[in-house]
Amino acid sequence: MAAGIPMFEISRFMGRSKPSATETVYAHLLGDDHSAAMGALGGLAAATTEAHAGNVIRLRG
Repeated sequence: MAAGIPMFEISRFMGRSKPSATETVYAHLLGDDHSAAMGALGGLAAATTEAHAGNVIRLRG
């Protein structure tokens, strides 16, 4: 959600039948600022992709 992925898509990825179930479980995360964590994860993803370029399949973007 902090990366801008809609709740509906996250629910679908998790195998939930209703987005409301995902929202109920993760509601405490909706109001928090996760920009620092998302930046760190982005850096980690870039480093991992470079290190394992032949072993990583990009799902988005």
